Amino acid sequence: LSVIPSSREMSPGEVFTIYAGVSDDSLAVTFASSSPAVASVDEGGEVTAHSPGSAVVTVMAGGLAQRVAIEVKAPAPELVSSPEEESDKEDEPVYTAKAAEEIPAARKTESPEPGDEPLFYQEEIPPAGFSPDEYSRQVVGLINEERAAAGLTALLIDEGMMEAAAIRAREISKSFSHARPDGTRGGELAGTFGGIGWAAENIAMGPVTPAEAAYTWMTSEQGHRESILEPRASLTGAGCYLSDNNILYWVQLFAE
Repeated sequence: LSVIPSSREMSPGEVFTIYAGVSDDSLAVTFASSSPAVASVDEGGEVTAHSPGSAVVTVMAGGLAQRVAIEVKAPAPELVSSPEEESDKEDEPVYTAKAAEEIPAARKTESPEPGDEPLFYQEEIPPAGFSPDEYSRQVVGLINEERAAAGLTALLIDEGMMEAAAIRAREISKSFSHARPDGTRGGELAGTFGGIGWAAENIAMGPVTPAEAAYTWMTSEQGHRESILEPRASLTGAGCYLSDNNILYWVQLFAE
């Protein structure tokens, strides 16, 4: 997943489009803003700046995520002559800033309704107190919320699967693939913890919080959502690994 640019400074009312390139044209690319009141983004990647502040647009495709940092700068005060005021110097005009009411309406925005966008933005990577095990268990909790919303039973955490998923998270930081270094696949590993039947593995690279990892999988069209909402799934384990270059890798294993 290639995204251009990685950052952008904007002024209120300015619009630009993020370029997102994928190696597989069948992958669906989605965009989400951490702060739509500052800068919103549509499904085609068009970003509109609304008010001064910072926002991050997360671009997701096939379990991968990249971020574009947006900084919206306050417009410089527009100066107008005040003829009723006198200047100390002859022929030197006096200036005052325009009143806020005179700023064009396009520069103003209403706050978005709660729940319009996923709240997963995290500025500090890793955040203070980061714990891979805690993050992994939070992912399981969020996935179980999605299953509950779909009328499915909660997945039970298997501690052996948690350890296996942690190993897989480290493995995919070296090679982002369902294929393991020994030639087997992650789904086969998951299957060793359940009975003879269905098993699966979800992987992701780049999400910076458990909520973003869950959101990435749930909005994917590459089978991740189907694995999460598989009625036969009953056991799970999740893993999270922070690489040396501060990229988070995520794995969730499922078994029947």
